[in-house]
Amino acid sequence: MTESKKQQLSHSPVVLLTATNFMFHLASFLLLATTNLPVMAEEDSKTVGWRNDGTGIFPDAKPPLKWGMKDGKTTNVVWQTELPNFSASSAIVVGDRIFTGSKQYDLLCLDKKTGNILWVRTSSHYDAATGEDRKRKPELWKEADELTRQRDALNEEIATCGPTGAFALGIKKEKIQLAIDRLIFKVNPKRYKVYWRGDGGMANGTPASDGTHVYFWNAMGVMSCYDFDGKRQWINFQPTRKPHQEHGYHESPLLIDGKAIVLMRSLQAFDMKTGKLAWETEPIQTGNQLWYGNQVKAVVAGQNVFIIADGSIWDSKTGTCVTKKPTHVYKNNSTPVVNNGYVCLVRSAFPNKWDQKAIVWYKLPKTFDEKPVLQQPDYPYDKEYGSLTASPLCYKGLMYVVTSTGTLFVYDLQTVQEVYRKKIDFGDNILHGHRPYGIGVVSSPAVAGGKIFLVGNTGKTVIIEPGREYKEVASNLMERSFRYSWNERPEGWVSCPFFEGSRIYYRAQKHMYCIGEN
Repeated sequence: MTESKKQQLSHSPVVLLTATNFMFHLASFLLLATTNLPVMAEEDSKTVGWRNDGTGIFPDAKPPLKWGMKDGKTTNVVWQTELPNFSASSAIVVGDRIFTGSKQYDLLCLDKKTGNILWVRTSSHYDAATGEDRKRKPELWKEADELTRQRDALNEEIATCGPTGAFALGIKKEKIQLAIDRLIFKVNPKRYKVYWRGDGGMANGTPASDGTHVYFWNAMGVMSCYDFDGKRQWINFQPTRKPHQEHGYHESPLLIDGKAIVLMRSLQAFDMKTGKLAWETEPIQTGNQLWYGNQVKAVVAGQNVFIIADGSIWDSKTGTCVTKKPTHVYKNNSTPVVNNGYVCLVRSAFPNKWDQKAIVWYKLPKTFDEKPVLQQPDYPYDKEYGSLTASPLCYKGLMYVVTSTGTLFVYDLQTVQEVYRKKIDFGDNILHGHRPYGIGVVSSPAVAGGKIFLVGNTGKTVIIEPGREYKEVASNLMERSFRYSWNERPEGWVSCPFFEGSRIYYRAQKHMYCIGEN
């Protein structure tokens, strides 16, 4: 860390302890050390995003253990709603609203009680165009304006079609949006030439909310903010360089210190009130490939920080890397988890360096000069141990990792020992292009009602007891689940479930499901 940074932190009232407030800070530290939730500032406590607060822990939820769909009959399925397009975006629940993404531009809002789509908002390069671009080639803008009116009319129609019919309208609308994209590319090829024009693959971000607004960063690299009635507050597109992953952008924005932070090859922070770019880093040149992982919150030395997929720690106010980076963390697709004083990481299922460790963790440093020391189970990386995108779960001193091939590994964080491993049968599910071992699990594990939920791409959910022995409580399979392939996916279960009260909200590839006791 630079000397100026150290001086800045040393004069912070949060860090500078006096004799009168030392005991207060000591008590606060002890309290934080005992919680299973990540440390965060009070003003950030109402934020909701991917996996709730990023941990996958839903402490107040009491979901059912049994549900299903078979032979046209449903068990504990409260409602199901067809969505306008594929997406791997997870759902979040805020008040009476559900928010989720839809490839590769759209933010959806659903009524929590009925599942009906309330509104659809598209945030494309057209919508984020600058005044300077608007001055170029007016004949193209005239054509794009007409297509956009057709697009927005379809958005309104989708919001009135009820539980079925949205998918056909969404596909029709997508063709119109692609035509708009081609026109905008012709307006300014330099600005837009490097951005993905395909289906977005599995890289569709999850919205985040501060309780009054919802923030969405889509696969095209456009950041936007809406109120709960669907009124756009601001939109911003800050192109930098070619995306660092082939399917476009992916992340749930991290809301912290009044900023929405994303990784667009470089880290970018947008002011949550105005949408203006607060700061931007240089490209993250670590030799790593940071694909699908989100940023997560933490506190070091009393100051808000965030951690990116390679394990490095950054100052949320300035965008400065404030600690030394852990070593041997390579090609991370998954999101780190900060829990109970630990930072846990799982490497990609497709590494280029086979001598690296698949699963690592370190204790969150207490000062900015402390170098994180990695803890690693004693075996080399191979295809069995890695994860394509699933993040770990840390709960009551144990770390749960579900590999892409469906093996559950459980570790003791303190002793760095494997507690047990269990191959779980999620059904036949091979992701096209990654044979012979396939990809059967993409969703990250979660805790709700004191139970651990493991979701396979087939739609099979296995529920287990937390602890040092494997104990299966229940398993549930939705009938509307099929063999998943990259190019032909009738229904895949790759998102993370959201738990609230006695309900589970699953965003599958083509439907949103509400599961609860009837």
